[in-house]
Amino acid sequence: MKNMIFCLLLGVLVLSSGCLAAFVGLGAVGVYSYSQGELHRTYPGDFPKTWEATMKTLEQLEFEIGNRQKDNINGYVNAKMADGTPIYAKVKMVSSDTTSVGIRVGTFGDRAISEHIHDKIRDKLRIPEGESKP
Repeated sequence: MKNMIFCLLLGVLVLSSGCLAAFVGLGAVGVYSYSQGELHRTYPGDFPKTWEATMKTLEQLEFEIGNRQKDNINGYVNAKMADGTPIYAKVKMVSSDTTSVGIRVGTFGDRAISEHIHDKIRDKLRIPEGESKP
């Protein structure tokens, strides 16, 4: 019986690891959520400004911009690093003054590069560290 409970708890922990990182990070600077290889941050800023900051960041990092699509509340862009690694960015309006950005690097995600991209987006939006949230 104890083994079954242990296995069940271990399974829940593994399945919720992305959410767990968000809960653990709540007290830390630069809060985010990382799930299924995609790093999400929510910024205090409207959709047009956040979209522009995301695009300028990808260009500044000299990624090759590929397919992109945008309307008034959602946008996505595909880009490539110099070595051909794909970058996927999704920008979504949460409210009139809050926007969510999801970044995935490569097929399975690269957390460190995703964090670097988000840090550059935050800098372009002139948001102090710790102001973005999951």
